[in-house]
Amino acid sequence: MPLVFNVAQLLKEPVGGIRLYQMEVDLGAVDGVDDHCQIQGHVQLLRTLGGILATGSLVASYRTDCSRCLEDVRGVVALSFEEEFSPTVDLRTGLPLKQELPPEASTIDEHHEIDLLDVVRQEALVSLSMQPLCRPDCAGLCPTCGTNRNAEPCGCPAEEPSSAFAVLRGLL
Repeated sequence: MPLVFNVAQLLKEPVGGIRLYQMEVDLGAVDGVDDHCQIQGHVQLLRTLGGILATGSLVASYRTDCSRCLEDVRGVVALSFEEEFSPTVDLRTGLPLKQELPPEASTIDEHHEIDLLDVVRQEALVSLSMQPLCRPDCAGLCPTCGTNRNAEPCGCPAEEPSSAFAVLRGLL
């Protein structure tokens, strides 16, 4: 797993111990992105009093569909994150730690590994446009015949936009 890091040695170090990792990862399909999402950048793991603080500066390149015409959209987005991971088992004994963590807390698993996939995925989903466009002036698909109006004009009559005042126009 490219975004899983074993932090057992780092947990043995005093507060302030650091590990730096360069990464170039192909995540495959990410929610909302049809093709592959490729991630490049660096991750820093810092030993804290409560566990491990993971910070990252990444660049993600992606491919998805235009929300108007369904053509391919390729883009690049910068991602940064900061997440603290708390241990769930004692490093020396392997016994579960008695601590109350909120359900949304990020944890170090029983093998002393942290998985950054969900953190990176959440940051990517927040950073991506909700309605990606192939270009700002995309004309989209004709609602009647489905022709891509960027490539060719369709012969359908132009519809008047529906309005709350359309009934009043009929009275005049």
